[in-house]
Amino acid sequence: MALYLDLTVDDAVKKKKTFLYVIGEDARKVYETLTIVNNDNAPIAEKNRTVEQVMTASEAYCNPKKNETVERHKFFTRSQASGETFDEYLTELRTLAAECGFGAIKDSLIRDRILCGISDGKVRERLLRESDLCLKKCGEICCAAEVSLPYRR
Repeated sequence: MALYLDLTVDDAVKKKKTFLYVIGEDARKVYETLTIVNNDNAPIAEKNRTVEQVMTASEAYCNPKKNETVERHKFFTRSQASGETFDEYLTELRTLAAECGFGAIKDSLIRDRILCGISDGKVRERLLRESDLCLKKCGEICCAAEVSLPYRR
């Protein structure tokens, strides 16, 4: 949306009208239902709203705050699905972890979730034998095991 602001005219009223035109009819219907408030939580009349306030309210509506507890539940209960490759599983865990607010321990929690959720018990045993297992090493072992799977049978 920053690009939009750079490309539109300097007139604040025209900016807002242009934005409301560009977002389309469905989005304008949503806009009409939004309550936009100032710093004191007092509603701002439509004619006094800036395009920045409209854009902020629109983004908040379209991207609501996630429930961290729910996102962590999804992460901690995610196991490798039947037929899912390790890379697909790892990518999904990384995507889920991004919403969990894990901070500095994110990689170690992804590693732990792989240990608990990987479908191949032999690979799990191999991972558990590793001392100082990091996520990178965990991924290397899992990928190598997956590639060699036809030869293990």
